[in-house]
Amino acid sequence: MKSLLKILSIIIVSLVLILPCYGIEKFLSAEDDFRKMKIDIAEYDSVLYYPDGVTVKVVGGLYLEIMEEEEKPVETLNDLEIMSDEEYEASQTDTVYKSRKPNGQFFSFHPSGKLAGKYSFNEGLRDGDFLQYNQFGGLTVRGAYSDGVKNGAWNYYDRYGNLYLTEVYTNGVLNGNRSGYYADGKIKFLHEYKNGKPEGKWGAWYPDGKAMCEKYYLNGLAVGSWKYWNADGTLKESADFYKGSYDKEYILNYTDGKPKIKGSYFGGYKTGMWTFYDESGKITASGEYKGGLREGDWKIYENGPVWEGKYVSGMKTGTWTQKDSAGKNINRGKFENDCRVGKWTSGKDYGNYKPRTTLNPPPGQ
Repeated sequence: MKSLLKILSIIIVSLVLILPCYGIEKFLSAEDDFRKMKIDIAEYDSVLYYPDGVTVKVVGGLYLEIMEEEEKPVETLNDLEIMSDEEYEASQTDTVYKSRKPNGQFFSFHPSGKLAGKYSFNEGLRDGDFLQYNQFGGLTVRGAYSDGVKNGAWNYYDRYGNLYLTEVYTNGVLNGNRSGYYADGKIKFLHEYKNGKPEGKWGAWYPDGKAMCEKYYLNGLAVGSWKYWNADGTLKESADFYKGSYDKEYILNYTDGKPKIKGSYFGGYKTGMWTFYDESGKITASGEYKGGLREGDWKIYENGPVWEGKYVSGMKTGTWTQKDSAGKNINRGKFENDCRVGKWTSGKDYGNYKPRTTLNPPPGQ
């Protein structure tokens, strides 16, 4: 039996050496290289040559595993027959296949020939260290896989080698701190995750170290007091959350710190008195919300004159009147279900109505 296998090995190797259409003469480019290798035979059913000089798949249901004892041939082989997507990917890198699944280490390259990545597979699943490099040779990603999913710390670098992001994974989901950095190494943001969900205190900072925002999560839901600041330290926005919904007081300011909106929420819906301001600090609208909809008496200011009227379930209803700065009526009309009805009248001398049906309705906020 051993003699038969030995004879068969000699025949197969001889066939390989005389098949130039498969490029084998490139792989075994020198007789000395061939003498340095030992050959094992096993069943296989495809054709593929790898550039690492480790594995050759040959037509005829036979698998030749060529293992060097000394130096590997330096030539890269690209002579390929039709193959699967996984095999094609392997042919563009440097790897080993076992039972038609990628195994061992991959090496990918940029068009310039510089190393682009190092990563490993185990029985078809990513496993072990994962490294990526930019076209200038700088490291851009460092992490690790286990059984096909991310595990442990992952670091990301810009083209200049500066660390700009770190993440921690457990079984493929974020678990721990996720941190961002400016080019000078100062912290940009710090987020915490637990089993893939946001958790605990989150923060972000401007390049000079001043706070940009502060917020809180519990089991992936927004909770507590959230605050955002402008670059000069003035408050930009403030809100409270309960189980992921807006709750209690809400404030939004202009960049100079002057108020833009003030109001409150309950269970995620606007409720109570809300007031809106322009950049000069003048009120542009005020009124109440109920269950997220405008309700009751509202005042809407329009470059001096003010509209007064009622909302019912978020829709303008009944008589709306526009008054000038002296309190005199200058426009009046009716709404039903947020639509104008009947005649709308206007006039500088409110004692003399002039029918006018094209008057614009009170503006919304």
